[in-house]
Amino acid sequence: MEDFKDFYNKGNPISGEDKELYELCSYEAQKIPMELNTSYHSKEEIAEKFSELTGRKVDPPFCVFRHL
Repeated sequence: MEDFKDFYNKGNPISGEDKELYELCSYEAQKIPMELNTSYHSKEEIAEKFSELTGRKVDPPFCVFRHL
């Protein structure tokens, strides 16, 4: 997870077709979106989870919508 955060924080492009990125992504990183997608979370909880995922502080006004 830390290798992925370093990769991301250096401004590298994020692409699902990138083999290097695929190698850096861990199952840990997949847990957070799964948690967010399977139950209700407050704005504060969502910001906390995205901060954990990205390794950067995300403020509670942050909002994300999932398109079905």
